[in-house]
Amino acid sequence: MLKTLLKDRVKAKTEVFTEYLDTGVTSSKGAFYTVMTAIAVAQINFYFVNPIIVIVLVMSLISHEYGHYIFGKSAGGQATHPFFLPLPYFLIGLTNIKNISTEDKPIVALSGMWAGFMFLFMLFLLNSIYNVINPIIILVMMAFELIFNYFGSDGKKYRLSRKEN
Repeated sequence: MLKTLLKDRVKAKTEVFTEYLDTGVTSSKGAFYTVMTAIAVAQINFYFVNPIIVIVLVMSLISHEYGHYIFGKSAGGQATHPFFLPLPYFLIGLTNIKNISTEDKPIVALSGMWAGFMFLFMLFLLNSIYNVINPIIILVMMAFELIFNYFGSDGKKYRLSRKEN
């Protein structure tokens, strides 16, 4: 009985998550463009910055943008897969989210910042075991994820949506 209940619960959660991420035929195209533009961002920046740092930054940006994407879809909005602008020294990701309610806008605006921060925090914990990168670099990235995004465009969207409520 308990096994059946757990199996049904996992199946229901899986269906909900799949529904959030599945947007039809354009979903595979959008995911393809996300991967290709992320590779382009990494490739351009490999020439200027240490490759391990570039990989960490790009993965943080991917988790940041998919945080917006998943929370936007879960709020009932129409979200496009993120894409990235391949510029040297700048990591810019864009996710277009439409038709979300005003009470969900603050959560969607901050979800990217928290997703990126949590990715870096988990990386910091793993790095304490394997010591691949200087931990101070990861701590600085975590601080920038919180500070830059709160005072940047995500924070601006968050503050504007809080004023609307």
